[in-house]
Amino acid sequence: MALLKKLKKIIEDADYEFYYDTGNGLNDLLDNADFEEDKSIIYCYLLGNTKLTDGMESGNVALFFCRKTDFDFDTIENEKIIEGCLKDVRKIEIIIKRGNVLRIESDILLERFYDNFSVNLTGVAMNVNLSETYGLSECIDGTIYELPEPEPEPEPEPEPEP
Repeated sequence: MALLKKLKKIIEDADYEFYYDTGNGLNDLLDNADFEEDKSIIYCYLLGNTKLTDGMESGNVALFFCRKTDFDFDTIENEKIIEGCLKDVRKIEIIIKRGNVLRIESDILLERFYDNFSVNLTGVAMNVNLSETYGLSECIDGTIYELPEPEPEPEPEPEPEP
């Protein structure tokens, strides 16, 4: 699950909410998600098995960028929502490509979706094959070494009031 852990960190560092669970679990999580921001909520499915090559995990992932919509939505409203989701897809694509944690190994396939859960959602699914740029390394003695998580940055000091 190192691949998904790294993907989760990238998405959350970009100030998006990230959800990963079964279909029923996602239904519960999305019922309680905060859709008030003007950006997508992102949930993830792992499409099939992952592959481990030389300690680096890769796999086909579907990321669903979604926003809340009315029950009786109209096409124009949904296209505006989808346009916002497409911008969010592009933002995550750029972050991944500029970073050194994951690599995009395929074309990005997109699919529009509507109303898949108990909460009314509209969005864009991004289907992409990702692989780690670093993973589990073998030490000289044959043990496995994983790079430690980076230490969190300290919170900035509050500005003094004038």
